[in-house]
Amino acid sequence: MACLVDQDFEEMKNYLKRRAIIDDEWLDRNQSNLILLHNLVMTFLIWDHNFRKKDDNQRYFIGEVRSDCINGILAVLTGSKKSVNLILRGMVESTLNHFYYFDHPIEYEMLQSGNSNDDYLTFKELTNYIRKHPLMAICLKDTQVLERLDKCYKATSKFVHAQSPKFMQLSKALSEVSFDPIFFEWYVKKFQEVTSDLNVLLVLFHYEDFRAMQRDYRKLIMSQLTKENKVILAKI
Repeated sequence: MACLVDQDFEEMKNYLKRRAIIDDEWLDRNQSNLILLHNLVMTFLIWDHNFRKKDDNQRYFIGEVRSDCINGILAVLTGSKKSVNLILRGMVESTLNHFYYFDHPIEYEMLQSGNSNDDYLTFKELTNYIRKHPLMAICLKDTQVLERLDKCYKATSKFVHAQSPKFMQLSKALSEVSFDPIFFEWYVKKFQEVTSDLNVLLVLFHYEDFRAMQRDYRKLIMSQLTKENKVILAKI
């Protein structure tokens, strides 16, 4: 698995260099963070691969999270700050939708057909569903996982809805949309926090599937969790 991860990183790096998005000088300063982003994205590739033979309601939302992760790399490297916030918000929402619709195929079909009286559940309804899940309710007690995701969702929503000038990019020309090293550092830390929280929820919700994964897959997912989230899983 380590060889495949390294190979995939090299392919991604070479692609970004061919597109003139990064160069060797940029890599000298930022390669460690780019490697971290890549490894975090790979965890969702694993989940997506794990559900590839499942029914639509059990795989499409995770596929969208994987897509968001990939698009997030391009967005942050090109300085599209509003897109980055939209992507982070989408990752959180799609993962929570995954949990609900995984267990509700009829509601998923209604959602797709447009015959449902309501579209997506609210964020509060989705997190309440998690809080009532037998294993997750026990393991998440006295933790801040859902609270952090709620905070992230609300913060990124301010950019999505352009709540005030503080949450607008206000670009006047393409030349103003460019790589911002300070924003990149922020994104790497935020992305690490969000993916760790989403991954720990995925492990709890799909615990038996996680245990059945190849050892290298489990090892990669576990290696990208924060210390706090590793403690949560250690209690199972």
